[in-house]
Amino acid sequence: MKVLTVLNKFKNTVSVYDVEGLVNEYEDFIESRGHKLHCCEWLVADAPPALLHPELYYANREETYEDYED
Repeated sequence: MKVLTVLNKFKNTVSVYDVEGLVNEYEDFIESRGHKLHCCEWLVADAPPALLHPELYYANREETYEDYED
């Protein structure tokens, strides 16, 4: 699975797109989704960003410190 993550600094948004069949046409794809290249940072990876992964569990602050109490 190829995933394109776009950080739009003008709109203050992060967008994630599945680009499995897309090869070397990422800039055209980004512009076709309404982003301006001069306002964006983008990255192609083999997996979605960790923050968007549905199976991840994030401990809250109290749970994190319970393990270190004497």
